[in-house]
Amino acid sequence: MNDKTRLLMIIVLVSLWIMRLAATFVQEKAFPEKQLSDAAMTPSVTPGPTWTWQRPPATNEGALLFAAADTSIRQILVEATGPATETIMPATTGGGLSVPPGCSIAGQAGSPNGRWVAIDFGCEYGSHTQVLDVDTGQIRSAEPDAGRDSIFLGWAPDGDSAVLRLDPIGANEIVVVDLEDGSTEKLDTPPYTYNAALSPDDRRVLYTVSRGLGLGGELWMMNRDGSDKQLLLREPHHVIAYPRLSPRGDAVAYIRMWDTNIPFTVGELCLADGDGRNQRVIAEADAGHGYPPEWSPDGRWVAFVVRENPRSVRADNLWWELESNIYLADVETGDVRPLTRFEHTLTDGIVWSPNGRQLAFRATVGGVSDIWVADVETGELQQITHGAGAAYPVWLSEKGAER
Repeated sequence: MNDKTRLLMIIVLVSLWIMRLAATFVQEKAFPEKQLSDAAMTPSVTPGPTWTWQRPPATNEGALLFAAADTSIRQILVEATGPATETIMPATTGGGLSVPPGCSIAGQAGSPNGRWVAIDFGCEYGSHTQVLDVDTGQIRSAEPDAGRDSIFLGWAPDGDSAVLRLDPIGANEIVVVDLEDGSTEKLDTPPYTYNAALSPDDRRVLYTVSRGLGLGGELWMMNRDGSDKQLLLREPHHVIAYPRLSPRGDAVAYIRMWDTNIPFTVGELCLADGDGRNQRVIAEADAGHGYPPEWSPDGRWVAFVVRENPRSVRADNLWWELESNIYLADVETGDVRPLTRFEHTLTDGIVWSPNGRQLAFRATVGGVSDIWVADVETGELQQITHGAGAAYPVWLSEKGAER
């Protein structure tokens, strides 16, 4: 990864801090103090249609996509025996990926149904989101308004709609964009909402709010139509970052980080029940770089990035100084174990395989990044690319549309 790409990735992350700093000057008073164990409230969700969780597929067959050093999107076929590394090919058709001037790829995410890949761009002047239609290889903008910046937040459960944060710096909006017909639904979230996720049953919205630097953060739940807003957690001295509902919707994982002006600090992986109760700290985790906790498809594990040089002042301020590995937390027992054991390496970009038996990720050594795959049970590693400058893996299942 080149220096320009590193800088542009940081622009997206720093937008949160700018938003919170701006809000500080208009906030009338800080939140009242509360202990972590007393902060949860139980949301009452309006009864809806019966929803049943579907088990992950038995196979990982499909495709593993990644962004190459030349900003193209490449794919590798995944067979029953694993990735067929000799089949690296373009994932786009026609003119391929059109990178806006002054922009660079800052992230990718595959849809649950395997039909789309969201591509985030960090730009000198803001951020934008495009989508790749996997079937056609065509790429287009995902933004409802051409003149507004956006950041991709996640997918609707059906996989055909994307959750975006519009105007990320300032009093933003959270919208759900239907990628098939182009329609847009604005969610009834308050200003300074910086993350939102739809529940697996598509009935609820989990979102986080931070009104200014030093004012902490809040975790909220509401019905999809905006009714029945409930405060789940208030943190006077911490930011609640990247909350993620489990595949069954019965638990929440998030990164808890000190509300400080240190750009890249050490935080904590936390778990809570789906109603916000029983919050518990699981382990130290990297914070500030934008690495969310990642649930396994069956909800048994949470994968997360751990900083291996926590006392480095340089790593507190320079993101490329991070040395990290991927760890796994057993949700039932709380036990934690390392999945990778790299030294002097920046390891990130976690994505689960469709059946949850493997993880793909990026490892960067000496400024050169490549895609690797790890076996969850044995820890066995397979290097997929070699000196390719590859990043942001996406693992799509050919069974995705059937799930």
